[in-house]
Amino acid sequence: MIQAVEIKGLRGIRSGSLTDLTPLVVLVGPNGSGKSTVIEGILIAASPTTAEAIVEVITPP
Repeated sequence: MIQAVEIKGLRGIRSGSLTDLTPLVVLVGPNGSGKSTVIEGILIAASPTTAEAIVEVITPP
């Protein structure tokens, strides 16, 4: 289980952290507040091939 997330320098997030996470976490906020960036940061961190995950995240659909 992920207990904390720290992101630095990803998209619009200069520096931020989420701590004391529970098994269910709901990210809520207005458009452009960084919800998707948090998920993308977790995807990058969890990927066995970090470079490929970064390319996946930064490449437009």
